Amino acid sequence: MWKFSFEKILHNASQDEVYEEASSAIVHSVVEGYNGTVLCYGQTGSGKTYTMTGSNSIYKYRGIVPRAVAQLYALTSNKFDQAITIRVSYAEIYNEKIRDLLPDARTGEVNKD
Repeated sequence: MWKFSFEKILHNASQDEVYEEASSAIVHSVVEGYNGTVLCYGQTGSGKTYTMTGSNSIYKYRGIVPRAVAQLYALTSNKFDQAITIRVSYAEIYNEKIRDLLPDARTGEVNKD
């Protein structure tokens, strides 16, 4: 049996507060060599996509993904003595189907399978 507990409720929290509470430490761990995952779970229309991607036009409203990528590059930009490879995946699971949400680097299209 799985048991889950809540650590904190972020009621009316800003994108920055959500990132600092839920993701920043994971990104730090990734730079130290650990795998990291941020998972948004909830019903349709609850704000998962907004939490992950945020706004494309207003910088302070950017979501977890762009903030994590920026933090990764900031933390690794001066590590000249190490060979670092950064890989990011962003997927949606809906009706038991997994869909890649990052555009193909060659075509710019999102996988619609």
